Amino acid sequence: MSRLLELAPWNSGETVTSHISRLAKAGGYASARSYAKAMGFSFESVVAGHLDDAARHAELLDRPLALFSDGLVVQKRRIVLLRGEKLILRQTMRNRLRFCPLCVEADEATGRGRRGCRAYGRLEWQVLAVRACPIHAVRLEAPDMPEPGVAEYDFAALLAADTVGRAGILTEHDALEPDSLQNYVWSRLDDGAQERGWLADMPLYDVIMLTEIVGAIVRHGTFCDPDTLKWKERSLCAEAGFDIVRQGEQTFRDFVFSLLERAFPESAHLRQFLGALNQYLSFAVEDYDGIVRGIIREVMKKEVEQKVRPKHHATVLSIAEQHDVSPVKLRNRLVEAGVVEAELVITPATSVEVDRHLGSLYCAELSTTLSYLEASRSLGTDASVFHSNGGSPDLGRHLSEVFGIDGRRRYLISEVEELSKSFQELAGTEDPIPGMVTFEGVVGKLGFKAGEVLKLLFNGKLKSVALRPNSGPGLKALRFDLAEVRREAIAENRTKLSKPVAAKMLKVNETTLDLILRDGYLKASARPTSVADEPIFLLEEIEEFGRQFIALHELAASRMTNRFELRKHLADADVHPAFEANQILFYRVIDIH
Repeated sequence: MSRLLELAPWNSGETVTSHISRLAKAGGYASARSYAKAMGFSFESVVAGHLDDAARHAELLDRPLALFSDGLVVQKRRIVLLRGEKLILRQTMRNRLRFCPLCVEADEATGRGRRGCRAYGRLEWQVLAVRACPIHAVRLEAPDMPEPGVAEYDFAALLAADTVGRAGILTEHDALEPDSLQNYVWSRLDDGAQERGWLADMPLYDVIMLTEIVGAIVRHGTFCDPDTLKWKERSLCAEAGFDIVRQGEQTFRDFVFSLLERAFPESAHLRQFLGALNQYLSFAVEDYDGIVRGIIREVMKKEVEQKVRPKHHATVLSIAEQHDVSPVKLRNRLVEAGVVEAELVITPATSVEVDRHLGSLYCAELSTTLSYLEASRSLGTDASVFHSNGGSPDLGRHLSEVFGIDGRRRYLISEVEELSKSFQELAGTEDPIPGMVTFEGVVGKLGFKAGEVLKLLFNGKLKSVALRPNSGPGLKALRFDLAEVRREAIAENRTKLSKPVAAKMLKVNETTLDLILRDGYLKASARPTSVADEPIFLLEEIEEFGRQFIALHELAASRMTNRFELRKHLADADVHPAFEANQILFYRVIDIH
């Protein structure tokens, strides 16, 4: 075995699984598992940290087990032990490949052993809080898992499988300096908890979890979950969080007090104001005790004793119940208006307090008016038609805009209900005929703006409108005849067909229409200043294009045949495309008929 060890020497800082993986590759084995099986031990047992199998590995190499002890990772359920330091499983990445590409290149260039087997996996690379290489100041990479044939935990095999993926990025890497949390984690893994202080008395998983939560709160607010942040921002949060927790217990106490400043005496609801820290308080790995949890409970107790509710304040729930409005709607409206912090949008109404008089004013507003989003839902249409540039002056004629307490536009509930009823009164029948579509279907299939279709409806131009009861409020209950809407809308807008409408008429997408326009097969009319960036088409031009050209897919559909067979048939008849746009072939109608 000494010869094999020469081909893949042990490196300080390497994991035992990485070394077995490199030995397997150097010896020509298909995988680390097949090598371990041939040598009489289990690779899976080494992955789990079983000493007997690790000792067998050391014995085969004629080396003491102590040589490899620092690279042995022990996993017991959720706890992962690395050099005596405790992490939880979700704070590590062991089964997938995670590495510094520049270290791998350096290993292969200057390392010992057989070429292709020199790069080795560092133990620190398996810790997710270690995000950057301290030597090269680049982000550690974690490529997607390869095909199932490549075994998990098998570093050399995973690295070899990722060679193609790494080839395209070898010259460009994400720059990232190690943050202060990473430096602390690295020092604990290398030297243990040598310094004195409260961090030294905490398991490493608690330090990491606490630091990242505190940093996310500092940078993004109370309810930010660090797990949702991207790698660069998460590193910045770790830096900010560690700057606080490293200062000691009193600094952390002050931080928790700052979160509870706006809380109320009810201890049952006090946790809501801790935000993401409440997750830490509730998530216990081994038990629910510990320094940090003790401090949080102590601060909560003092806050309950010291807090006095102002006499003119009341909870959102009590105010809402007094005025018979939804507590959730009142809370959300107060958040929208900026009366309470945006972070409280996910806090129960029982835990949010506000000035009683101000809350009553907003209750009165909610009882008589709707926001444009609420109004649109009540009318069964899209909220965009309520914008000033929504292309629908008719809605403005039927609805009066009123200003809310915070200056936002709102709509009277009575007018919205009346308009919704009038929509359904426009229907001529309660039995939709086959082929009729919804209001959204009309807009999507024909390309006309919602306001243009509504204008036809209000002006009585649409006669074939059916009502489908119990299918939704307002417009959602109406069904339209596509042919009638197209006919009436085109008659209304003969000289100003928009690009979406022209594309729908020609049965192509807008990109294809742009190419047809660019190559001169179709002309646009003059562009009015109100839509300067969009070409406007004349109906005559669209119809003339349709008389001259036909797309292959449209021709195939009319003949109920496969377009590839049709193209071959046309070629055999010496009929060739007139032009191509966006991979769509167009033929001259005169050549086909």
